[in-house]
Amino acid sequence: MKIIINDKELKKKLSELKRKTNDLTPVMKDTALIMKQSILKNFDDQGTEQKKWKDLSRKTKKRKQKEKGTSYPILVDTGRLKKSFNTSYTKYTARVYTGVKYGVYHQTGTRKIPKRPFMHVRKEHLETIKRLILKYLEE
Repeated sequence: MKIIINDKELKKKLSELKRKTNDLTPVMKDTALIMKQSILKNFDDQGTEQKKWKDLSRKTKKRKQKEKGTSYPILVDTGRLKKSFNTSYTKYTARVYTGVKYGVYHQTGTRKIPKRPFMHVRKEHLETIKRLILKYLEE
């Protein structure tokens, strides 16, 4: 038995979907920007929506207070790391990255530095990205 569906509208929609999924550049560009916003929000909130970053040591607080007049925010001393985020995208990927070499030590932690993950895309932003992709594919 063979079933043939001859629906011009369905064929048109499938053809359009194929065309759109061959190059997701427009949606990947927006996705990268949303991811960057999410990472910057982690700096503003001093942690992720799941967990606040561990507080600064007394020694670090004292040093920052003396040098800057305030002990906070965490992970912002000169502002270099927070200002360093860049985005890139291709037809199928979105990326946020930093060239600041010491960022990895804060992200993953060391023997002396507590783990303070900042390269985290928040759930609210993931939902926005999902909606963005679905809207793009439905248009």
